[in-house]
Amino acid sequence: MVVLAGGASRRFGADKLAADLGGRTVLARCLDAVAAALPGAPVVVVGPASRRGDARGADVVTEDPPGSGPAAGVLAGARHLARTSAPDVVAVVPGDAPWAGSVLPRLVAALGPAPDEGADADAVAGAAVAVAPDGRRQHLLLAVRAEHLGRHGAGDLDGAPARALVEGLRLALVEVDERAVLDVDDPAALARARARLGAVGEPDSAAAAAALGHDGGVDHETASSDPHDAPDARPGPGDGSARTGGEPSAHNTGTAAGEAGLAQRLSEMARDLQRTSEPPDVMEHVVRAAVALVPGAQEGSISLVRGRRRVTSQGASGELGRLMDELQEETGQGPCLDAVFERETVRVEDLAADQRWPDLAARAAEAGIHGALCLQLFVDGDDLGALNLISREPDAFGDESEQVGLLLASHAAVAVSDALQLEGATRALANRDLIGQAKGVLMERFKLPPQQAFDLLAQVSQNTNRRLVDVAEELTTSGQLGP
Repeated sequence: MVVLAGGASRRFGADKLAADLGGRTVLARCLDAVAAALPGAPVVVVGPASRRGDARGADVVTEDPPGSGPAAGVLAGARHLARTSAPDVVAVVPGDAPWAGSVLPRLVAALGPAPDEGADADAVAGAAVAVAPDGRRQHLLLAVRAEHLGRHGAGDLDGAPARALVEGLRLALVEVDERAVLDVDDPAALARARARLGAVGEPDSAAAAAALGHDGGVDHETASSDPHDAPDARPGPGDGSARTGGEPSAHNTGTAAGEAGLAQRLSEMARDLQRTSEPPDVMEHVVRAAVALVPGAQEGSISLVRGRRRVTSQGASGELGRLMDELQEETGQGPCLDAVFERETVRVEDLAADQRWPDLAARAAEAGIHGALCLQLFVDGDDLGALNLISREPDAFGDESEQVGLLLASHAAVAVSDALQLEGATRALANRDLIGQAKGVLMERFKLPPQQAFDLLAQVSQNTNRRLVDVAEELTTSGQLGP
């Protein structure tokens, strides 16, 4: 049994596995569920040595090198188990999913017995993968035959996504409920987990969410067959008040009037965002506010990366903002891409004189783009976003620009991520209904029980390399199942 337990989370703002969840840490809750589901099973926790306090006596190991990714972490845990207990099956759960362990018996059972010697190994499942209610495969909630993991040598999967663990294997797909795939990836998710548990208390990093009026969903690696899936939504109504923002206290001398004015305008932006839920509207509003508030900004946009692949321009304030995104996508380089993928703030005095992005520099300068300030907004699994501000003049952005931009981005990040996840949840509900309808068609047509109907859909999805929801849609609209 391998439990992945990494360190601090940028989205959470602290060590999410150490967060309190009803008097116990998130990791301890996860291990409780594992112990209850598979009593007596050997468990190894993959993470920093500091995890030993919550490891319930389990061995703690680190991937080598540290930070080499989830697939490498699973292999590190599996190699340790091979030395200490040599299990036939290795089960995997993410340490930030408090109740994921409850489905492990079903995953192990779905694998079935090991094939007899000389039998066709490809005729039986090599791994069992959990499938969320919206049809997304959860590649960090699975059971896999140890022999398949043993084929990978040290370093083979460094930096690889979790789905690399099961590539080429025959899969058994196991439908699980929303509780099993609820992970504590940010303060909003912690609030939902506490509500589900009946615990009382504010998330450790609730300030940013509270500033936008939100009450606060699996950052797991999803299948390559559906890079557009989104995690649980994070809805949150505002308080409905009509106040226009707080006033300075009676002790305020007015020496920081500029900061107070900025704080009030950020507060106004937050309330405006609170009344907006559609992602395009939210991002357009964020860009408008940034251009108005950040010194030196003349145009802006948000670079949105879906599935760590295609970069799209969202909420652009004008043609120059859209053009900057297009040029970076065409050249595959630029300050905004660095801000998205490298998780840093990038400030450019003059693109024409900057040698970091040679393919971009000449084309951007020719279009009249010189100064740039790019700030990462959010990382949500394989979806990423950055706020991009540009100027037609060189040396347009200074320290003040960067400070104001970072403050604005910290407010805007919650709203943009919330809007995208709410959109994803709406799509997920529609997908779940569609899959349910398709199961009904198969149950009626072939007199199958629900699980066999789902298994048939999943098998067609795997054999045709198509998303489960696409197979379901074709069946419900045309009556056809597969090509």
